[in-house]
Amino acid sequence: MTRKQFLITILVLCAVAGLALWNHGRNSGWWGTSDAQRTLLTDAMAARDLDGLTLVRSEESQPVGVGGKSPGAYVFHWFTPRGDAATEVETLGRLATEAGWVRDATRSHGTTWLGTRRTPSGEATLVIAVEGADRPAVAEGMEGKVRVFLTL
Repeated sequence: MTRKQFLITILVLCAVAGLALWNHGRNSGWWGTSDAQRTLLTDAMAARDLDGLTLVRSEESQPVGVGGKSPGAYVFHWFTPRGDAATEVETLGRLATEAGWVRDATRSHGTTWLGTRRTPSGEATLVIAVEGADRPAVAEGMEGKVRVFLTL
């Protein structure tokens, strides 16, 4: 192997290692947007204007920095219901089913719709619930709002 071939080989290996490290850090939640987060954000149920409802509050997983422990990919949206919140959960549950989510009948009830979906990044979970209806509200001041929560 000539000196030129050796240098080219080293440069190629460094480039491959750099790209692998960048991708690992991105998918570990250290920087950028992970593949799992992109999957959630492109889901129809993560829309900020879901079924014409008014978005009140939104939270999404953020990068935690090098070496930090990522909580995983998630999207929270709180919407003001147009009328009865339980009816809104039912309506959004139908939309979720149309979008490919599978309802978990054993854990779904009047004010909570729970479903799952296979994605390229793994099994995703969707919870549509009336905030504060059967347990304390996840976020202060959001009682009575419809919460849409996706996680992967």
